[in-house]
Amino acid sequence: MDPSGRRSFVKVNISNLKMEPIGKGKLLLFNLLSFRFFWNSPNGKAMPLLPGNPAWLAPVIAIPYMLAALSAVHNFGGERYFIRKGDEVAGTVIMKARQDALVVQSLAVSPVKRRRGVGFFALAQAERLAKRMKLPWLELDVLKRNVSAQRLYWKFGFKTCAERRLSLMLRKRV
Repeated sequence: MDPSGRRSFVKVNISNLKMEPIGKGKLLLFNLLSFRFFWNSPNGKAMPLLPGNPAWLAPVIAIPYMLAALSAVHNFGGERYFIRKGDEVAGTVIMKARQDALVVQSLAVSPVKRRRGVGFFALAQAERLAKRMKLPWLELDVLKRNVSAQRLYWKFGFKTCAERRLSLMLRKRV
């Protein structure tokens, strides 16, 4: 059940999906060349801080985003993966093992591949990895305003374990 009390069922089409380990440089280059990955999110909501995201501010937003992408790729010490459907990159995921949990530090799905099982596939792979590593928890943070991602996580079995000003910390026992 999701937080609204409704039963939730997910139809997942994960044929031809695979996880490909990648290095920092490859992910950084992908992020820099695929800025549209986040810009094209519903109503540009993945772009922070500016309600409505006026188009004339795109260059002003792009520079800090690129710097943030560089910082994220450099500072996330986890394992990086492309989620591929055939030859296309359908998403990216970064995971890092802690003593008690496998943390999904970043999960991004291409706007044209959303609602097609890519995120669910990435979470299933993360859960499989956590079990293999004998870690009891799968953990992630999600922005409060990213309701569609929250729905995916709740359907996958995550529960809210902490609330911050702008985000929720979610956990799932594996």
